[in-house]
Amino acid sequence: MKHLVYLFLLFACKGNNDEIKIDVFLTKYKQNQNIEFEISNNESEKKYYYISLEYCENQEWSELINDVSEPKSNISVINVIRSNEKIKQSISIKKVLYLKNFLNFKKYRFKIVYGKSEDKLLESYFSNSFEIVK
Repeated sequence: MKHLVYLFLLFACKGNNDEIKIDVFLTKYKQNQNIEFEISNNESEKKYYYISLEYCENQEWSELINDVSEPKSNISVINVIRSNEKIKQSISIKKVLYLKNFLNFKKYRFKIVYGKSEDKLLESYFSNSFEIVK
């Protein structure tokens, strides 16, 4: 019984996860740069995911773009990352400048929403924050 309690606590205390991560390479980007980031899956099975962009205003994070691969759409494109795979990606800041208020915010971050199947994306992980400067 003691071992079962220990296993339960081990999984319950895992936190937001160490399975899927998204890391942004820089803390500041210029408007004409691409935001480069890396997604890594340290889990033993493939995961399905999409990536959204959030901004911080008044110390609260809110979604700005539902899916960075299709910034003008409200539909998420589901991608797959294999077990122990790392994927480097970039997004053009110019691609999202169509939003009138895009540069009004100081801090941004990516949110990766993922799960074990396309219809069960129940977990999330946040990148480190970054700025976009003129």
